[in-house]
Amino acid sequence: MIRVVPTPSVRDPAAPRREGLNPSLAPSYDVKGFIESKEKIPVSSLAFEEPRKCRFSLGRSQIDTIERALNTYGRDLAAMTKIVSYVHVATFHRECEFVN
Repeated sequence: MIRVVPTPSVRDPAAPRREGLNPSLAPSYDVKGFIESKEKIPVSSLAFEEPRKCRFSLGRSQIDTIERALNTYGRDLAAMTKIVSYVHVATFHRECEFVN
């Protein structure tokens, strides 16, 4: 079972708090190991002893890109519309960090 839990941003203490923007989950299997494996391996061999909590967050350069756009275009609805068309946030990938 995978459960997504919103957690506060703790990656960069100097950054403003972004409550709920860094979701976390506790997978029971080593998904990264599965993706990186070069050969077929049984899923049972990828099971963790206990679920490990991991947190997903944007990288510093991605946050900087968003902040620059917000500072350039503003933070109202019209600005957000421009930002979504110029900054392709859908292509941003969150980094996974195991916290236990």
